[in-house]
Amino acid sequence: MTAHRHALGLCFVVLLGINTQAPVLAQDLENGQKLAEQCSSCHGETGIAADPTVPHIAGQSAVYLESTLIEYGNGTRQNPLMSPIASDLTSEQIRDLAAWFASFELQVTVPTLKKKKFYKAKPPLG
Repeated sequence: MTAHRHALGLCFVVLLGINTQAPVLAQDLENGQKLAEQCSSCHGETGIAADPTVPHIAGQSAVYLESTLIEYGNGTRQNPLMSPIASDLTSEQIRDLAAWFASFELQVTVPTLKKKKFYKAKPPLG
């Protein structure tokens, strides 16, 4: 029974740790818009990057964006451009930026694929 309690307590601590690290969705879109000006040189004014090596951030989940900025800021994720930028942001600024880019609505066009034509083989003569 003690091993069971120990495992349960450990599980609770792990879950508590995950919960405290979970991002909180942002509140101030106007501040996010102002802060986003520094993002535009790489990610584009609309969050759609012209450089194919830079990710599009428009319309991404606020939770994803916030988690990513937190990871760049605390060194969990490394990038020579993003790490110093993110490490200078406050939690509030991160939430605001994440909310700003998450508020973008994107339209997706699914490609129409041509149907392949299958030809029946002609029966052999004779």
